[in-house]
Amino acid sequence: MNRKKRLFFVLVLLVFCQATSASFIGNTIDGYISVPPSPFFGPGGVFSRDQAIVGNSTEFTSFGVLNESSVDFSDASIDIRFVRPSTTFYSLAYFVFEDYDSSIADISGVSISPETTSFLSSAGTPLEFLSSRISFTSDSIILDFSGLGANANNRLVLDVSFASSATDVPLPGTLLLLFASLPIFLTMTHWKRRIRA
Repeated sequence: MNRKKRLFFVLVLLVFCQATSASFIGNTIDGYISVPPSPFFGPGGVFSRDQAIVGNSTEFTSFGVLNESSVDFSDASIDIRFVRPSTTFYSLAYFVFEDYDSSIADISGVSISPETTSFLSSAGTPLEFLSSRISFTSDSIILDFSGLGANANNRLVLDVSFASSATDVPLPGTLLLLFASLPIFLTMTHWKRRIRA
């Protein structure tokens, strides 16, 4: 194999190598509201679906069936702020956030930050957002707001942990590149020694 072919082979491997990031920053999030069938929303469905690349500004400024909240992602947290004077989720309602293109490291945990405020029960009394309302997979977070009420400035702040604490987690493709490059390096070293001899 001549030198040009070797370089081409390395470039092809680089194209197919990817890395996952243990952070929301710079990655695309798919967010939507999932509502099962109910007397209020008929057959139910998916509402307020949108994608955003996480950066310095608020990613979703009008999120929800009635645009009742904003959602801001940071390095490893999610800040949901309710902006309407009164919002009540009478029926089942789930806020869903997903890793749009599998570029984020696997989610390993989601916890409620002390910055979270109390919400309201259907009777209007204070009600905590409990961790039992949170479920997650390796690439999605689902929040159950069923039966909760919220006023303007109510907040739900979540701390998210990832499977790796490193900034970039190599995928198998990266390891493939490493091992594939080794024979090339050894071959080139061998030819250099022969030329010098």
